[in-house]
Amino acid sequence: NLVSSSSFPKRTWKAAPALGKEIAVFSRKYFFTMTVFSFSLFASFMWSGFPYDDLCIDTENAPSGGYIGELTVTPDPSKGLIYDKNVQPISSTSVNITKTDKIYKYCNQNFFETGKFPALPQFQPPDSKWMTLEQEWATEIYGWTSVAILILLVGVFIWRVFDGITTYFLGGYEPTGRDMNVNFSEVKSIDSFIPQINSSHFVNPLIACSLEGIDEGLMSWTDPEKPYEYYNLTKDADKIFEGTKYSPAPQAFSKVMHWPPSNELS
Repeated sequence: NLVSSSSFPKRTWKAAPALGKEIAVFSRKYFFTMTVFSFSLFASFMWSGFPYDDLCIDTENAPSGGYIGELTVTPDPSKGLIYDKNVQPISSTSVNITKTDKIYKYCNQNFFETGKFPALPQFQPPDSKWMTLEQEWATEIYGWTSVAILILLVGVFIWRVFDGITTYFLGGYEPTGRDMNVNFSEVKSIDSFIPQINSSHFVNPLIACSLEGIDEGLMSWTDPEKPYEYYNLTKDADKIFEGTKYSPAPQAFSKVMHWPPSNELS
């Protein structure tokens, strides 16, 4: 029989990394879904706020009095400059104002700031509208799309909470892969994990468990000259303690059990 140099096999178990697939799963379930909702939400607000100048046509007033006629506009350099068509700054310019010209007034075009949700064109004040017909159409689509995505996300969140609670109390199993309708015992290249220790003194590894009740077909290697028991370290341990009052501790070697299909037992 074989006797290892340290009398008993030593096993060193290494802790698995603490980082698994949890970050990827969390990103897929929560981060990316919230990203899609945020995109649809802010896209509707961005469309509704165009052209972002906070100016609306004053439909109740018209130019009158001293504002009608040809006027000279001289900008205040501390507040800004006036540029010509060649994008060159000018000190002053002339403008001609008539009674048919439009007057603009301040209006808040930021629905997000005013707390309007969803960002729909009907939330424009009746006397302060700034959206074009095409802009109202696009804002309507984006606004109701953000509502639909929000309802969907709330429904998915409620379902996940309910599924998590039921799984926690009732348990659950989610299979992976696809059933190929091939029994494990029928696979020609059948293999199983058998605790083994590699040694530089032997061609084949040393077996660190009892082979009693284990089908030899589960082994991943064969020796044409010697049986598997020749490499069994449990036999060496029995040989060492033979004739003494001691015996190998139960936890010294791994335990492997094999339950073949009933049709293979007959």
